[in-house]
Amino acid sequence: MVTWTLKARRRLRSLLARWLCVTDAASEHDPGQNDFFSARMAARLAELELVLGEVFPDGDHIIVQDVLLGYRRHENRYIFLVEVAGGGQPGGHVVKIGPANKLQQELNAWESCRPEGLVHDLVLLPLTLGYLAPGEDPDRWMALHYGAAHQLIGVELVTMFEDAAITSILHGWPMLESIGVVLWELYERLGHLL
Repeated sequence: MVTWTLKARRRLRSLLARWLCVTDAASEHDPGQNDFFSARMAARLAELELVLGEVFPDGDHIIVQDVLLGYRRHENRYIFLVEVAGGGQPGGHVVKIGPANKLQQELNAWESCRPEGLVHDLVLLPLTLGYLAPGEDPDRWMALHYGAAHQLIGVELVTMFEDAAITSILHGWPMLESIGVVLWELYERLGHLL
């Protein structure tokens, strides 16, 4: 069973509304159009829930806590922060769902450059195939399963780096020096691993 927090549902609706407005050829408003949009949103939501269920088939409950936006928005690609209760993979996870032809490229790139034996690391979290829909259609659904930094870090409040950097520039907190230290440590660790 998949449950959505209000925050996750609002963000997903916003992304879906943007997608529907861009991809729908109807430019004139008619009274049935809102029903049409709602039906298409409901259909996409059902597809995403089905894929999440396939990523965690033995999970008793999958709670979508947030929809992560990433650095760039891509049509038909969704990144979810989920919490799984029960089953073999309880805890926090990050799942990216999108067309197989795009996500397979990302998985291949990771597999070609990841350090041998990398299982647990503070900078590079694991990336595995979560689900691939059967068939040969290159646009069929695929899901990538990332390790969750929220679970690994183990603090109450985790902030996305870009949010911390923007807040630092606008408001002076966290201190700009802290942002620089994070970047330095990140590149140093990547240099060591890769």
